[in-house]
Amino acid sequence: SKKACEPTHIQWNSYNSDVTIVNTTHNDLSGMRVEVETYKMNGGKYAEASGTYSNLTVGANQTLNICNMNTLDGVRTSKLSAISSTMFFLRIKLYDDDGKLVSQNFYWKNRMQDSHVYTNLNTIPEAGVSCEVLSSTTDENGQCHIKARLNNPATSVAFAVRMRLVDENGKRILPVIMDENYVTIMPGESQDVDM
Repeated sequence: SKKACEPTHIQWNSYNSDVTIVNTTHNDLSGMRVEVETYKMNGGKYAEASGTYSNLTVGANQTLNICNMNTLDGVRTSKLSAISSTMFFLRIKLYDDDGKLVSQNFYWKNRMQDSHVYTNLNTIPEAGVSCEVLSSTTDENGQCHIKARLNNPATSVAFAVRMRLVDENGKRILPVIMDENYVTIMPGESQDVDM
């Protein structure tokens, strides 16, 4: 729900396959860019089912449909038909006119007849994600602020990586507020997390 409540948000509707920008701010947004990327279970990209949409404008308190994954350039040719596997990943990113990432979402979809079965996710090999602390500070109230980077050096997808903060004895430190958790990291990529 945290992502869904973003004032400027990118989303995919799995029911009708629309990729949509949602602008709940009081300002028009211009120069926006959307990247739609589809991936195989092994992390390989489906280039023919991916695309970039630039110079987009969405009005204040409005939505803008960017594309439909069931059409390609307005023709009823499914982008999803380019996907040969039954299970795939979809990552969509929204950038502002300065190139800053504003919103992103990550989805996984089963295209089989029983589309609510996701047991194929259990076949993803363990990625061996590493974590490095980029910075650690303590504010005037004694609260610690940590920026960490999760790295996926593997050739496989690091799916739903869960972070826990522990002390030197392995005991969990609670409470901890993180800006992200259960993240999915594509091969060779990284994800920063603020705590």
